[in-house]
Amino acid sequence: TNIPIRNTRMQEKLFNVAKFPAATFTADVPADLMKLKAGSSTTAKVDGTLSLHGVEAPVSFNVSVSKVSADTMVVSTVSPTLIGAETFGLTAGLDMLQNIAGLKSITQTSPVTFSVTFEME
Repeated sequence: TNIPIRNTRMQEKLFNVAKFPAATFTADVPADLMKLKAGSSTTAKVDGTLSLHGVEAPVSFNVSVSKVSADTMVVSTVSPTLIGAETFGLTAGLDMLQNIAGLKSITQTSPVTFSVTFEME
């Protein structure tokens, strides 16, 4: 968030990174995406499982896939995917943050986007 105290509170009160240090997304990559030729790109929907805060749930992302070289692929979301706090057991943490910050409310969903580069081995 670029605000150190907010980052610390979110790590401790919301995500409990001491107990759940990582979030992971696992998906089977469609075969046609793996067959892209260098210099080409396409869009796709990738369905998988998001593991967050000790909970696993199905999540889908609409992505753009670019094969930038024979062994490098860039995958970026083309639109945000909304992730609900309740799905991952995060509502109590949001309630704590709301009380600490003295806010009337905090949204229960967050838009998630990403851009990752994969190097094939």
